[in-house]
Amino acid sequence: PTGHMAAEPTGHMAAEPTGHMAAEPTGHMAAEPTMADAAVARFGRLPLLMGEHRPGIVHRLDRETSGLVVLARSGAAMEALREAFRARAVEKAYLALVHGDPEWEARTLDWDLIDGAADRRGWRAPGAGDQSARTDVEVLERFGAAALVLCHPADGRRHQIRVHLCAAGHALVGDKLYAGRDEHRALRAPRHMLHAGGLALAHPITGEGLEAEQPPPADMQALIDRLADS
Repeated sequence: PTGHMAAEPTGHMAAEPTGHMAAEPTGHMAAEPTMADAAVARFGRLPLLMGEHRPGIVHRLDRETSGLVVLARSGAAMEALREAFRARAVEKAYLALVHGDPEWEARTLDWDLIDGAADRRGWRAPGAGDQSARTDVEVLERFGAAALVLCHPADGRRHQIRVHLCAAGHALVGDKLYAGRDEHRALRAPRHMLHAGGLALAHPITGEGLEAEQPPPADMQALIDRLADS
């Protein structure tokens, strides 16, 4: 359940649904097409500045995260868009379903990120390091055992939102890496419940302000509805 945004020559931004492919622990691939396949099928030839496996893909989401991804249709657009992300000139909004009931309505999480224990592949942790990170979080809805929150990351660090929410005591529902086993048993989900639902940025060629939104996919919405009805 991933969407992409493509900078068109006319200056508008198109957000369309596409599929994704994830490598399973067994080594086989899911039956859905990759984002790269879907991008090429929709737009044809795309710039390969990030390699043949990422045609036009400006940035990435964590595996299992759904939502919007920006695609560039020319080399010039790719370079401008990547610079916008590096300069933190892109506003990003994520919906997250977290364990527990936060004691706050809004909070800024600003822990640096460091690589975690070597025996936990890909794991990261908050701590004193050279990767500063800030995430503004706002509670949208409370369900008792869980809450729906809106996250605005100022940076694009790997696992940033997931680590920050876990460090704040409210790990993502379904997060196999950061949520505890007891939390998994209490509230099951097919994947971690994080969705890139909004992007705002300047068009890389015209400078026109662009915005795109995408509602949560069916699996996340179904869990939100179930919690709201319980």
